Amino acid sequence: MSTVHEGLLLEFPVLETARLRLRELTSGDAEALFRLFASEELMKYYGRYPMSEIIEAEEMIERHRLLFEELRGIRWGLELKENGQLIGTAGFHAWVPHYNRAEIGYELDSVYHGQGLAKEALTAAIQYAFEAMGLNRIGALVYPENEASAGLLLRLGFELEGLLKQYALFRDRYQDLNMYALLREQWERRG
Repeated sequence: MSTVHEGLLLEFPVLETARLRLRELTSGDAEALFRLFASEELMKYYGRYPMSEIIEAEEMIERHRLLFEELRGIRWGLELKENGQLIGTAGFHAWVPHYNRAEIGYELDSVYHGQGLAKEALTAAIQYAFEAMGLNRIGALVYPENEASAGLLLRLGFELEGLLKQYALFRDRYQDLNMYALLREQWERRG
């Protein structure tokens, strides 16, 4: 488990659910990560074009390492406990410890959609964020047409706050995004 000192994470946390291990991404994950991020289906709501070279996956792993090291966020690899296969990632970015807020992001190999694995992973990550990271607010930006992601967030207790018009430049055009949010008090009331 991670160590927290004055709100700062000192070592990378490993989380376990019934079927998943949420763990740090390593250089050994580059091939699996490349396979995931080379998928047009997975990338259409991610805000980037699919990867075309494995070096992009290696660079992503390094960016996630720095994200954690610099206390700007945390991104876990989602590993199936039964066989050790990496099937996605989930975590937090845009972490502002001073304001106790961050944004959540996630993706899951489409082969595993509809099995409750994303909800399982995000439940563990959200619980960790409120307890260990000291977050009070978790935001999520979602393409308006990404109904599956919106549905998942709503089932987890997030609320739609509104549409952010032309909020981001993704794939060479300005994109509208919906902002969802979950507050610690809402999460705790869910019991």
